[in-house]
Amino acid sequence: YHPDWVRKFMAAGEGCDMLIIEGTGVSWPERSEDDSEEFKGVKNEIELTKRIVQYQKDNPKRQLTFNTYPTNVERILRIISDSPRKLVLHAKRAELLKLALKQDIPYYYLPEDKKIDALDPDLEISYQDLLKDDHQYFWQVVGHYDQLQQGGLYIHSNAEPLGDFDPAYAPFIENIEKRGIELITLRCSGHADVAELKEIIAGFEPKILAPVHTLHPELEENPFGERILPKRGEVFTLS
Repeated sequence: YHPDWVRKFMAAGEGCDMLIIEGTGVSWPERSEDDSEEFKGVKNEIELTKRIVQYQKDNPKRQLTFNTYPTNVERILRIISDSPRKLVLHAKRAELLKLALKQDIPYYYLPEDKKIDALDPDLEISYQDLLKDDHQYFWQVVGHYDQLQQGGLYIHSNAEPLGDFDPAYAPFIENIEKRGIELITLRCSGHADVAELKEIIAGFEPKILAPVHTLHPELEENPFGERILPKRGEVFTLS
C-alpha cells in the first residue's frame, strides 16, 4: 500500500466504474490492528531498515542472520546499502536479484544446492565460514537452523512462514528458540489497514466494488454502488 500513489490516482478523476481492491486488512475481524500479526511492527520500510542496522550496531560480536519475503526486492536492496556488515544472500535469492535487477550480491550455497550459472563465482562465500562467523556477515538463513550458533540473533522480516495463521509457524519458532537463538520479528505489512481501505473506496467512489485477497470480503462495504462477492468458480465478464 503506497498512500501517495493511491491519492495521485484518486485525484485524477471523480469516481470509477469498478474498483478491484485487496482486503487483507479486514481478514481478522476478531483482532484489533494492535493484536494482528499482519499489522504488528514498524510503519514503513525506512524505519524497518534503520532497526535492522541498529541491531547490527548493537551486536558487534554475535552471529546475525535474517530472512525476508522473496519478492520485496526494494527492502533487501535498502538493507544491503545500509548494512554495516557484509550482507550475504542464499544463492536462489541472489539469482532472483541478478535476473530481475542485474544486481550482483555476495551469496552462499547450502551443501545440497546445485550451482547457478548466472552467479559470479568470485562473490561466493563459504557456508562454513558463515556458520563460524560472529562479526563480519549478516546473512540470509533459509534452513538448517540447528547449525546456527547458540546465542545468535535471527531477524524474521515477513519471511515464510508468514505468521501464526500458518501451521508451520509455531514449529518454526520453536525450532529457533530450542537452539537458544534470539528471534526478532520485524514486519512492515505493505497492506492497507481498515481505515486506509475505507479511504481508498471513498476516494474512488466506485460504481462496483470487488474485494479480493481477503478472508472476509463481506466486510468491505461500498456506499457508492454495488459490491460483488465472487464465489469459487464463478466467472465475470468485464466490458
